[in-house]
Amino acid sequence: MWRSAASIAIALALASPPFSQADQRLTVEDSRTLRAAVSLRDINVIELPEEVTSVSSSKPDLEAKAQGRYVMVRVRTSPADLVVMAGRQAYVFELVASAESTQRITVEDDRADGALGEDDPVKLATDYVDGLVELMRRVALEDLPRGCHSAPIDPEQYPRWMELEVVKGIESRCPRYRVMAYRLANKTSGTQTLRESEFFTGKELAIALNRHVIESGEEVRVLWIDLVPSPAAK
Repeated sequence: MWRSAASIAIALALASPPFSQADQRLTVEDSRTLRAAVSLRDINVIELPEEVTSVSSSKPDLEAKAQGRYVMVRVRTSPADLVVMAGRQAYVFELVASAESTQRITVEDDRADGALGEDDPVKLATDYVDGLVELMRRVALEDLPRGCHSAPIDPEQYPRWMELEVVKGIESRCPRYRVMAYRLANKTSGTQTLRESEFFTGKELAIALNRHVIESGEEVRVLWIDLVPSPAAK
């Protein structure tokens, strides 16, 4: 894994959430990622419908503290992902930078009470990282969770990796996450090497290779996960 994610318990100097921020209201009708504007300068406050039980992110510089139904978040780089468990529901946020000061974000959930949504390995896992790994494993085995679909990537959109040639590319989209999977072939006479860091642009939640040393004639499989781009980001 290139970026690890875990529940963050960093104490923020807040006795209670402030109420003088710019307001945003997000209505949840399905399991799609919630896109919210946040301040990079100040602490932001997210209010959930039920008491928060856990918060996690793949961003090591994101600080988050749960307090009842509130999550106080300090974001230093954008975009950033945030996964919040509240009641029986999981809420996945894409946090993007705003020029405004502290943001207060209120989440209203219109889904049926107790609806668990699609077969989401990340949501069902007890650990965020384990869930990302399980999602990549299922994509690699072509055992897609419910609500996900795959499609070949246009060869004209294949990226270039030094001396390695892309022989196949598949994009798998789930309601929250996107998994990109490539097969790269070493058609040179020499040995090639790859590292997860070579694929990291700042948006990836997890990156996996099945080998780091690729001998002549061998192939390597590369998978990475990011958030499904929101309509506003396309």
